[in-house]
Amino acid sequence: MTATLRVGDCEVIAEVSGGGFASARATENGVRSTIEITATGLSTDSILLLTWSVPNRDGVAAWTARTEAERWLPVSFSAPWSVSALTSSPIGALYAADDHNRLTFALSETLSAFDLRTGVSGASARFFGTATFGASAWQDRADYVVSLSLDVADAPIAQTLDAALRWWALSLPAQLEAPEVARIAMYSTWYSLGQTFDSGTIERQAELASAAGCGSIIVDDGWQTADRVGGYASCGDWDPDPDAFPAMASHVARVRALGVSYLLWFALPFVGSRSEAFTRFEPMMLGYRADLDTWVLDPRFPEVRAHLIDRIVRSVREWGIDGVKIDFIDAFAMPAPAPAAATDIGSVQDAVVRLLDDLTSELTAIRPDVMIEFRQTYVGPRLRSFANMLRVTDCAMDSTENRVHSLDLRLIAGATVVHSDMVMWHPEASPEVAARQLLDVLFCVPQISMRLDELSASHREMLRFWLSVFARYRTVLLGGRLSPSRADLSYPRVRADDDWTTFLALYDAPLAQLDEPPAQTIVLVNATVSDRVVLCASSYAGEHDLLVRDCLGHEHNRGSVTVSEQPVILAIPPSGLAVLTRRPVH
Repeated sequence: MTATLRVGDCEVIAEVSGGGFASARATENGVRSTIEITATGLSTDSILLLTWSVPNRDGVAAWTARTEAERWLPVSFSAPWSVSALTSSPIGALYAADDHNRLTFALSETLSAFDLRTGVSGASARFFGTATFGASAWQDRADYVVSLSLDVADAPIAQTLDAALRWWALSLPAQLEAPEVARIAMYSTWYSLGQTFDSGTIERQAELASAAGCGSIIVDDGWQTADRVGGYASCGDWDPDPDAFPAMASHVARVRALGVSYLLWFALPFVGSRSEAFTRFEPMMLGYRADLDTWVLDPRFPEVRAHLIDRIVRSVREWGIDGVKIDFIDAFAMPAPAPAAATDIGSVQDAVVRLLDDLTSELTAIRPDVMIEFRQTYVGPRLRSFANMLRVTDCAMDSTENRVHSLDLRLIAGATVVHSDMVMWHPEASPEVAARQLLDVLFCVPQISMRLDELSASHREMLRFWLSVFARYRTVLLGGRLSPSRADLSYPRVRADDDWTTFLALYDAPLAQLDEPPAQTIVLVNATVSDRVVLCASSYAGEHDLLVRDCLGHEHNRGSVTVSEQPVILAIPPSGLAVLTRRPVH
């Protein structure tokens, strides 16, 4: 059975095999429309196919939440990807060369797995989106309702994606509020220390991290095992290695006495064969991950959920930590056996949501300001109510990928605080090159992962300076109006504004064009290899005080500059910045 709806240029076709439609209707509200499809008579063999399209008159690229996505326009027959509460997000946009929206879409299915595809048809020059739903969506029900939001507003996609977040918010739980310390730079042990550390090492790095400008330390994989061979075969007990951490609560207290908050890493789904928990939970597994040398627990068993909640809650209640990094939630997204008699929830996605809901409730009951970090790709709207920090997926030393993914997350995170992947650089890199790792993640919270006791004097100076810049302008960088340009070109120019400050970072061409209403202060970051930046900002015309610093924070120039209708050439060292402050007009 087929149903076709048209809203302006948008065409929506719903097809169902093994069932029918109880209703198919469109609700228009100016440039935004909602399509609601109710399928009925469904069975385990039924398939619901939902397709939407618009003419692609000037769209240059398609934005999606996929970390592995092509950054340009795919063809309409490109491979679909799986979306569920555990991975990716059911949202996307077609946009033009000026970053303005041509079509932003979002789907109401934020829990169950389905396939999503976008692309352009060479036959019709239309941009298509396709969602394919199977029995996992309706489970044992005969009816299924899904809504599709379509937005054709001629506005920056940052605005239309935000409108889609507000549409989701009408039917989903509120996001978990983040404490202020979640917006301060953090230190992570993952790249810098690997699995080789003890309480003394952590306390020394925490002391140095605090001096550099970090407010928290994330103690990653290694605290829970003496096994240093890699893999996750020792996960599952979540007891501190007694040799490395003989007195966990006292150790945490010493770190917190430095003014540094303490977070611990947990690989939520994993129970390895070398853990004591393995024998107990061996009948309660989804399957084995050979690539990670570990087993994945089945959260449909109440005993599994109780065990995981107990292990994590204990770390806050007994050891006094401030937060948790919850890793590998997306590992639950694997083929699942049929529910056993002892399971109390039918689907894995429902069970994970129940697990995280119960976990978050218990953690916030103990510590209302607890920090909970999730990682790409489990960043969809259903899970964001259980975390107040979203971290970029692992991309060691790839600062461009770190920039792209952090801005992708910013566009769909709402009030959830976005963190970079851990920032690292080669010890022999120049300060200018090392600084680019930080400059690429200025519009999220940077996580640092270098051996701070082994940094050269110049690297230490560079780190302190740029973390001080982030701290000073954190309000506009994290909370201002974000305007990232051209996702398909890796966001070469990113801007944030509030009522007082315009903050602009240049990553490709050293050309700063500012044509919006003027702010009191302009901050220009030169993340290019050029030592000159051309400023075109006629709306900011007038006399400005000028301060230029290099990547170490050393003063390069102090004086004044006249901004007019003519371009202004500013000498800004690579990985340096200029601050222009408007002089009062008398």
